[in-house]
Amino acid sequence: MENKYFINFETAWSFPIIQYVANTSYVEVRKASGIVYILIELIRESEYIEEKLVVTLKNLGVPYDIHYIFGGELANMIDLRIVTMKANREFSLSLLDMYYISDFEVTELGKRLFAEGTIPTGNNSIKKLNVYYDLATKDILVKPNYRLFRYDNSSIDESCIGKAQLNNDDVELFISENMNRYGFRKGEAIAGYEHETPEALAYKLEDAVVVQIDNEKMYLSAHDKARNSYIKENYAVDVISNIIGAKKKYHFPDGVLSKIPRYDYSEVCNVEQITMPSQLLNMLAVKNQLSLSTGIVMKNSECVIDKNEVLEIFEQGGIEGYACYFENGKLYKIIPGNFGVELEGFQSKCQINLIITQYMSDEHATQVLRGVFLKCIETEEPIKRCNVIKKLTEISCCKDYAEQFTFSLVKKQKNTEDQIDIFLKLNNQFAKEKWWSEIAISQAQDLLNDLCAQVTIDNFGEKNSLGESLNKILKKNDLEYLSLIARNLILTEGDEIAYEAMESLNDNTESVLGVINIFNTYCVSVLNGETISSQSKLGRQCALLGQALSELKELTGISEVTEDAAELDIDAGRFIQVLATYDDTLKKLEKYKLYAVEQFNALLAFHERYADIREIVGIEMEALKNPSHIDKNYINQMLKKSRYKDAICDLHIRLQYELNRLFGTHNAQTYDLLSDDGITRYLSEVELREMHDLRKCRNEFQHPTVKRSNKYSERIIKGWCEIVEKLGGMDHESCSEN
Repeated sequence: MENKYFINFETAWSFPIIQYVANTSYVEVRKASGIVYILIELIRESEYIEEKLVVTLKNLGVPYDIHYIFGGELANMIDLRIVTMKANREFSLSLLDMYYISDFEVTELGKRLFAEGTIPTGNNSIKKLNVYYDLATKDILVKPNYRLFRYDNSSIDESCIGKAQLNNDDVELFISENMNRYGFRKGEAIAGYEHETPEALAYKLEDAVVVQIDNEKMYLSAHDKARNSYIKENYAVDVISNIIGAKKKYHFPDGVLSKIPRYDYSEVCNVEQITMPSQLLNMLAVKNQLSLSTGIVMKNSECVIDKNEVLEIFEQGGIEGYACYFENGKLYKIIPGNFGVELEGFQSKCQINLIITQYMSDEHATQVLRGVFLKCIETEEPIKRCNVIKKLTEISCCKDYAEQFTFSLVKKQKNTEDQIDIFLKLNNQFAKEKWWSEIAISQAQDLLNDLCAQVTIDNFGEKNSLGESLNKILKKNDLEYLSLIARNLILTEGDEIAYEAMESLNDNTESVLGVINIFNTYCVSVLNGETISSQSKLGRQCALLGQALSELKELTGISEVTEDAAELDIDAGRFIQVLATYDDTLKKLEKYKLYAVEQFNALLAFHERYADIREIVGIEMEALKNPSHIDKNYINQMLKKSRYKDAICDLHIRLQYELNRLFGTHNAQTYDLLSDDGITRYLSEVELREMHDLRKCRNEFQHPTVKRSNKYSERIIKGWCEIVEKLGGMDHESCSEN
C-alpha cells in the first residue's frame, strides 16, 4: 500500500564548494609578424640558403636602411629559443652583415609556434586563477553554474565540509589541463604557481531535494545519488532544519503568532492535513460551520465564538492549539508551531515550522460544544446567542442543546409573563428550524397551562393576549383554547361573568358559546319573562328579545303559544312595532339556535303565533282606511285571487263599520253590537246567525293553526257579503220606522 504523505515537495538545497586560488605566472605570446614569417621561412626553406642574410633581404627588395629591424626580430627569436645559431655560436646584431642564412636553424618550439602563428612576447605575467571543488559531487570546476555565497549568508556551516579535498598538485594539474578554459593563448607556458588559502563557499541548487512527511516521520532525498549520500554523511539535523526553515514558505506571517510554540510530532495523532506556515491566513479562511480562535478570527465561519470565551473553553477541554473549527459535524484543530519530526536516517529530530490540521475525537467535540453551550446560557444577553445554538444543534444533529437552552432561559425568568416573553423571542429566532416545532409545542403547552391557572376577571385580557400568542404556536381550535383560558375564570366567577369577559375579547361568539353556553340560559330567561342584566352583546340582544316578548304577551293576552284566546282590542300600531323588534332580534340570534334548540324553537313558535295575528291586524288596518269601499265587487276580486282570509277579515270590518253606523256607536265590538237587542231591527234570526258565523270565522284566524275549526267557502263568503251589503243600504231612521 502506497504511503500517504502530508508533505511532499521539492525544495532548494545548499551545498558546500571549496574555492582554490592559484596566482599563476606564465610567458605571454603574440601573433607572429610578417618579418618573423619571412625570417623563419628563409631559414627553413630558402633556396638561397648559402647566401648572406643581408644579400637575400636586398634581393627580396628590403631596403638596407631597415635591415636592422629584421636583425632585431632575429635576435628576439634567438632569445626566445625559436631560432638558434649552429655550433652554439653567439649572435650579435653588429655582425648581421657577416651571417649566412645557413648559420641559423629553427628549433622544435619555433616550428610549433610557427604552425600556431604565435610567438612569445618575452614578457612574464601572472593570472589569479580559481579552481572550485564541489564536495558533494566531487566535481572540479573552472566556474560553477550557480551563484556562490559565503557561509555567513547561507544555511550551512563548516560542519558540512567533508574530509576529501584537493591539494596543490591537484589544483596545478587541473589548471594545466584546462589552460584554454582559463584564457591562455596557444604557446603560452606556465612558469609557476603561488597558492592562496582555500575558502569554503556555498551554492544553492533549486528543487534539488524532495521533502516528505507521513504520519510518523520525515524523509529527505536528493535527486542525484552523490548529493543524497553527501547529505546523509555530512549534514547535521540542525543544519537540515536551518536549510528547510530558510525558505519563505516556512515562515509564519508577521504579527500572527506572538510566540511560536514547540511540539513533538510523534505526539500528534489523527493528522488530517499539513500546510506550509506561510499559508496560515489561508488556513484560517477555510469555510466552516463554527470556529473558535485564540488569535485571528476565521472570517469564513458561519458562526464565530468570541476570543475571550475561546481561551476558557480550550482550557476546560484540555485543548492546546491556535484554533478549532467544525465542518460536516466534525471537529478539527489548527496547530501552527515548530515541530520536532523524526528524520529518516538520522538520530535526532528535525525542527520545522508547520501548520497541522488535526481531527479531534468525538469526546473532544462534545466537550467543545458543551463549553460553547454553557457560555451561551451564562451570558447576560442569551437571545443574541440563538445563532450559536442553531449551529450547535446542526453540528450535533440533535435538539438537546436547543431544548436545554430554551428550558434554562425560561426557567430563569421571575414570572410567567417574563417566561412567555423570552419564549416568544426564542420562537422568533428558531421558528424556521425543523427541530424547533416539537420543542416549541411542548414548552408552549406548559406555559399555557401555567398561564390559565393564573387567570382572574381582573387580568383576563392580559392573560388572554399572552395565551393567544402561545396558541399561534400550539394551533388549538377556538373551542379548545377558550376552554383552557376560561377554565379558572368559570370556576371563580361563574358562567355569566366569564362569558362577558370572554366575549369582550373574542369576536367569534359561537366559539365562546362552545365553552360557556350562556345562550341556553338567556333563552330560558326570555321564555320565563326573567330580566337579563348582562353587559355582553349577546346578553343585550337576548334582553331586548325578552322585553319584546313580554310586551307582545301583554298586548295580545297570549302568554302561551297554545292559548286560544287573544285580545280582540289590540293596539295594532304598537303590536306591529314590537313584533318587528322581536322578529329582527330573533333573526340576529338564529345563528346560535343550535346552542338552545328546544328553547329557540319555543321562541320561534311565539313568533309564528304572533305573525298570524299580525297578518289579520294588517288586513284589518288596511280595511279600516275605507270600510265602505268593501263591497260585492271588492269581495269578488279577493275571491278570484283565492284571498279568502282577506275577504273574511275585510267583510268583518265592513260589518263592524255598518253596525256602529246603524247603532250610532263608535268602535263598539262586533259581538256586542250583534248581541244588542236592537239588532233584530236590521237582521233576521237567520241573518244574525250568519253574521255570528262571520265573526267567529274571523276570530278563528287568531287561534293557533292546529286549533282552528272555522269553515268557509266562496259561496258562504258571498252569502255573508250579501247580508253585509244589505246592512250597508240601511240607515237608522228607516229601520226605526220599519
